[in-house]
Amino acid sequence: MTEAARPRRAVIAIGAGLLVASAVAAPALAGDHKDILITTTLALPLGLLVAWCLLAIVNVKAFGWRLPFHVFPMQLLWLAGVAMAAALAAAALPVIRLARMQPASLIRIFANER
Repeated sequence: MTEAARPRRAVIAIGAGLLVASAVAAPALAGDHKDILITTTLALPLGLLVAWCLLAIVNVKAFGWRLPFHVFPMQLLWLAGVAMAAALAAAALPVIRLARMQPASLIRIFANER
Protein backbone atom coordinates (compact mmCIF):
# COMPACT_ATOMS: atom_id res chain seq x y z
CA MET A 1 0.00 0.00 0.00
CA THR A 2 1.35 3.44 -0.84
CA GLU A 3 1.90 6.12 1.74
CA ALA A 4 -0.67 8.36 0.02
CA ALA A 5 -3.42 5.75 0.44
CA ARG A 6 -2.98 5.36 4.21
CA PRO A 7 -4.23 8.82 5.27
CA ARG A 8 -7.16 8.38 2.89
CA ARG A 9 -8.16 5.16 4.64
CA ALA A 10 -7.88 6.92 7.97
CA VAL A 11 -10.29 9.61 6.70
CA ILE A 12 -12.69 6.89 5.56
CA ALA A 13 -12.50 5.31 9.04
CA ILE A 14 -13.21 8.69 10.66
CA GLY A 15 -16.21 9.12 8.35
CA ALA A 16 -17.45 5.66 9.32
CA GLY A 17 -17.03 6.56 12.96
CA LEU A 18 -19.00 9.77 12.48
CA LEU A 19 -21.73 7.83 10.71
CA VAL A 20 -21.98 5.36 13.61
CA ALA A 21 -22.01 8.13 16.19
CA SER A 22 -24.66 10.13 14.35
CA ALA A 23 -26.82 7.02 13.94
CA VAL A 24 -26.65 6.45 17.69
CA ALA A 25 -27.55 10.08 18.37
CA ALA A 26 -30.14 10.39 15.58
CA PRO A 27 -33.24 10.48 17.85
CA ALA A 28 -32.13 13.90 19.08
CA LEU A 29 -32.45 15.24 15.53
CA ALA A 30 -36.22 15.19 15.89
CA GLY A 31 -36.03 18.01 18.46
CA ASP A 32 -35.36 21.72 18.19
CA HIS A 33 -32.14 23.45 17.06
CA LYS A 34 -30.50 23.09 20.47
CA ASP A 35 -30.83 19.31 20.24
CA ILE A 36 -29.26 19.30 16.78
CA LEU A 37 -26.33 21.37 18.03
CA ILE A 38 -25.85 19.06 21.02
CA THR A 39 -26.04 16.02 18.75
CA THR A 40 -23.44 17.42 16.39
CA THR A 41 -21.06 18.36 19.17
CA LEU A 42 -21.41 14.88 20.67
CA ALA A 43 -21.23 13.02 17.35
CA LEU A 44 -17.90 14.52 16.29
CA PRO A 45 -15.83 13.42 19.31
CA LEU A 46 -17.65 10.09 19.51
CA GLY A 47 -16.99 9.48 15.82
CA LEU A 48 -13.33 10.30 16.31
CA LEU A 49 -13.20 7.91 19.26
CA VAL A 50 -14.80 5.09 17.25
CA ALA A 51 -12.40 5.75 14.36
CA TRP A 52 -9.43 5.67 16.71
CA CYS A 53 -10.65 2.40 18.24
CA LEU A 54 -11.00 0.89 14.77
CA LEU A 55 -7.56 2.03 13.68
CA ALA A 56 -5.53 1.53 16.86
CA ILE A 57 -7.17 -1.51 18.46
CA VAL A 58 -9.29 -3.51 16.02
CA ASN A 59 -6.91 -3.20 13.07
CA VAL A 60 -3.90 -4.24 15.19
CA LYS A 61 -5.68 -7.26 16.70
CA ALA A 62 -7.32 -8.39 13.48
CA PHE A 63 -4.56 -7.76 10.94
CA GLY A 64 -1.39 -7.10 12.95
CA TRP A 65 -0.73 -3.65 11.48
CA ARG A 66 -1.78 -0.12 12.23
CA LEU A 67 -2.87 2.85 10.17
CA PRO A 68 -1.97 6.41 11.14
CA PHE A 69 -4.74 8.50 12.65
CA HIS A 70 -5.07 11.91 10.99
CA VAL A 71 -7.78 14.46 11.76
CA PHE A 72 -8.69 16.90 9.01
CA PRO A 73 -10.88 19.69 10.48
CA MET A 74 -12.25 20.89 7.14
CA GLN A 75 -13.45 17.40 6.27
CA LEU A 76 -15.07 17.13 9.71
CA LEU A 77 -16.96 20.37 9.04
CA TRP A 78 -17.94 19.07 5.59
CA LEU A 79 -19.22 15.80 7.12
CA ALA A 80 -21.21 17.73 9.72
CA GLY A 81 -22.71 19.85 6.94
CA VAL A 82 -23.64 16.77 4.91
CA ALA A 83 -25.24 15.20 7.99
CA MET A 84 -27.25 18.37 8.62
CA ALA A 85 -28.35 18.49 4.98
CA ALA A 86 -29.43 14.84 5.12
CA ALA A 87 -31.38 15.47 8.33
CA LEU A 88 -33.02 18.53 6.80
CA ALA A 89 -33.98 16.61 3.65
CA ALA A 90 -35.36 13.73 5.71
CA ALA A 91 -37.42 16.11 7.84
CA ALA A 92 -38.59 18.24 4.90
CA LEU A 93 -40.52 15.47 3.15
CA PRO A 94 -43.02 14.81 5.99
CA VAL A 95 -43.32 18.55 6.70
CA ILE A 96 -44.20 19.28 3.06
CA ARG A 97 -46.74 16.44 3.11
CA LEU A 98 -48.34 17.76 6.30
CA ALA A 99 -48.38 21.34 4.97
CA ARG A 100 -50.41 20.24 1.92
CA MET A 101 -53.10 18.49 4.00
CA GLN A 102 -56.31 20.25 4.92
CA PRO A 103 -56.70 21.14 8.63
CA ALA A 104 -59.95 19.17 8.88
CA SER A 105 -58.26 15.97 7.71
CA LEU A 106 -55.42 16.56 10.19
CA ILE A 107 -57.94 16.90 13.01
CA ARG A 108 -59.55 13.61 11.98
CA ILE A 109 -56.20 11.86 11.82
CA PHE A 110 -54.83 13.13 15.12
CA ALA A 111 -58.11 13.20 17.10
CA ASN A 112 -57.65 9.72 18.53
CA GLU A 113 -53.99 10.10 19.57
CA ARG A 114 -54.56 11.29 23.09
